[in-house]
Amino acid sequence: MPVLVVDDDVINLLAVAETLRQDGYEVLTAANGREALEILERQASRMVLTDWMMPEMNGLELCQAIRERDFGGYVYVLVISSLTDRRDATLAISSGADSFLSKPWHPRELLARVRAGDRILAATSNNTTNDPVLGRPI
Repeated sequence: MPVLVVDDDVINLLAVAETLRQDGYEVLTAANGREALEILERQASRMVLTDWMMPEMNGLELCQAIRERDFGGYVYVLVISSLTDRRDATLAISSGADSFLSKPWHPRELLARVRAGDRILAATSNNTTNDPVLGRPI
């Protein structure tokens, strides 16, 4: 299943996407949160790597929108930002992100965080119990 990378800065978008592709990941890209949601509606992706500051819909708004919708399973979200204060990381996590990475990032750290997300998604998939009334994971 592809990883969705979201960033309005083309250079950052391509750098993250290429790092993931070199490690064997299939990658989809979007220029902002609104475009990312449209992609998620059309094509399944269980992991989103998003910039924080973008036009139309920023990364935190995207996190909140992902948590409010059902995309057929849990979507792991990693926020990548030039903001470096601990309060910013806390705000990102409080907004629905699973992890936070400050720019400039190192390829090995980015891949380590993505692989951690893979492990969490695998564990979530293996241990999912469906709500008997709603029929979806609880």
